[in-house]
Amino acid sequence: MLFSIGQKLREQGSRVIYFAGYKKIIDRYKVEEIEKAADIVVWCCDEAPSFTPGRVQDSSFTGNIVEAMLAYGRGDLDGRMWNPCPPSRRSA
Repeated sequence: MLFSIGQKLREQGSRVIYFAGYKKIIDRYKVEEIEKAADIVVWCCDEAPSFTPGRVQDSSFTGNIVEAMLAYGRGDLDGRMWNPCPPSRRSA
């Protein structure tokens, strides 16, 4: 992710969700930059027990990013969720 893009989108009123995926727990990096660029972070790791989120709105998932996105969409993750495209903004 280009952190400057996420930060700029947030400055302009957009909400940003970031799925951060890593193979191993030791691989996680740029935590502060990711958190500054996103309203919600889903920390994904193939290795159990995954990560402990540092903010209340963030979530943690053991598995790959695609599995995490599916779980998020079903509402299976802890943390705060939002509907990025409410019915009033969807095109018919």
